[in-house]
Amino acid sequence: SYYLDADGDGHGFGLEEVVACTRPAGYVTSNDDCDDDEFWANPDVSELCGDHIDNDCDGEIDEEFDTYPFYRDLDGDGFGEDGSPVFDCAPPIGHVLTNTDCNDSDATVNPGEIEACNGVDDDCNDVIDDGLPEYTWFQDDDGDGYGVPDGTMEACGEPVGYAPVDTDCNDDDRTTYPGAYEMCDEVDNDCNDIIDDDCGSSRILGAYAALTCDGSAASIREVADYIDVSYNSSGTWNDSTAMGFRIGDGEGTYYESCYYGSPWQQVSIEYAQGGSTFNHTGNFSSRAWSWTTDCSDTVEDADTAGVIHGWSVGSIYITKTEIWEDDGRVSRVWFDIDNLGSDDIDNLRVMFGVDPDHDYTPGGSYNTLNDVRDAGDYVESVSAASDWTLGFGMCDVDADDVGHTGWSTDADASFVDDETASGDRTMHWRHTEDFVSAGGAASFGFLVTVGQTAVEAEETYETYQPILCSGG
Repeated sequence: SYYLDADGDGHGFGLEEVVACTRPAGYVTSNDDCDDDEFWANPDVSELCGDHIDNDCDGEIDEEFDTYPFYRDLDGDGFGEDGSPVFDCAPPIGHVLTNTDCNDSDATVNPGEIEACNGVDDDCNDVIDDGLPEYTWFQDDDGDGYGVPDGTMEACGEPVGYAPVDTDCNDDDRTTYPGAYEMCDEVDNDCNDIIDDDCGSSRILGAYAALTCDGSAASIREVADYIDVSYNSSGTWNDSTAMGFRIGDGEGTYYESCYYGSPWQQVSIEYAQGGSTFNHTGNFSSRAWSWTTDCSDTVEDADTAGVIHGWSVGSIYITKTEIWEDDGRVSRVWFDIDNLGSDDIDNLRVMFGVDPDHDYTPGGSYNTLNDVRDAGDYVESVSAASDWTLGFGMCDVDADDVGHTGWSTDADASFVDDETASGDRTMHWRHTEDFVSAGGAASFGFLVTVGQTAVEAEETYETYQPILCSGG
């Protein structure tokens, strides 16, 4: 008699017997195999630890070995969680002998770690940030980096809402702190105990206050060290040369920042008045303008460049001013709204949209890398070819929105964050003014920043936002 040896270990299984004169292939003379599907299970094999097989076919598994408790180690740091153990002679996959991990979902937290100043019990001794030097931190409610003497905390690292110094003179205003820009607002912004000393020294704000719009509407080109803009007679960034908006390096070299000949800048104005709604839209080519451009002028200050335009839009009058310092990387775009009608205005929305395609050359194009940064206050488009960057920054975080979207003439267009995705996305800024009384006025705007890198453009916004967004 011959018995089938399915696993080829030289031992057959008694259930399949063949009587023949010669041994068929795959058959053997013995029938003492206890598992004919497992090569490592037959009477000639010594018992092996941890494979959960009756290797020697004596009816017992791992009977020759001691067993130990093993604990699940989910994060793979060598320390298991304090739960029900698995008893075995060897550690199962994902298990270890210890059960002292206090956070088995974080491999950087276990009894073998060194305590770091991070508000976490890194070494699992039930004490957070122990053994580290502590410092005094001062409550900083306005988040300007300067605290006040009242309300301190001892900690090894800076807690949220605290600052390392206590020299703030107004902890309710983030534009007021030692060394802040002194604005002409009857407030001691720089905390030197003197109100409005050397205030208004920003050339941009000074030029804005002095600029008037009394020239006829015309195409204008203004060049500064870092910004070169061509305005058509309707007041947007594109004239007949289709140069639009260019970013410079401060040494006379400029990169085109828009697709030649495209409707690169668009302004939309929507509002409700006297029981009716009004929608006004304009783009670079003047083909779609639904209001009148009354005037335009340029800044004549020797070290400041910019333009001003006056628009008659239904029953409201808009003065749009764009000003930058010659050696600066930020432009202030400001709208002064006058309600000339006899009815109040509700839900006024002003949208400013541009479509950058940096470094575009005839016969080709570059899609920009788009992102919303700085907690949603700032939107940028970065050239995929050169890293030159154009950014829009909010001034009024409660009434402004920024983001990317498809080309839209609707001031209520939905904005998105492309998360640095490459694509042809329009950059949008939008302001909403809930109410402007009959005969009343409103003033608001945003910042345009440029940089040879994205970091440079964003840092420019962060530096100038508290200064240039302070109003007229």
